[in-house]
Amino acid sequence: MNIDRAAFDTLVDQYISFALSVRGSSEYRRLFPVFEQVDEMCQVDPQSTWAFILAALARDTSREFTEHLSAGLLEDFLARHGRAMIEAVEQEAERNPAFSMLLGGVCEDRIDADIWSRIDAVMDHRGWQDAPGE
Repeated sequence: MNIDRAAFDTLVDQYISFALSVRGSSEYRRLFPVFEQVDEMCQVDPQSTWAFILAALARDTSREFTEHLSAGLLEDFLARHGRAMIEAVEQEAERNPAFSMLLGGVCEDRIDADIWSRIDAVMDHRGWQDAPGE
């Protein structure tokens, strides 16, 4: 993804605002193109998406946002690029407790079984057992 740092930071901030907005609200509709841009990035650029996920987590660790990030973008990223990115995921989970906890909110549905077993080994499930839908 060819984007300068300031634009990248703005995209992260807008994505967080989108994630925290009320579905169907004017804010949600205004920011929906941000979601589409990030989803497109996730489809075609795993390295930029990886940097984006880490930047977003560094910026907002609230329960409301991490629920959205783990069950949304991170889960899509792992389903699409888990095989290529698993070593980076494992290393980040080992060094970053917030990321390990974020992995705890991912569902295995679309993730290859061998990749899932590696994710499961480094994720922190604490706090997710009482999450909505659990």
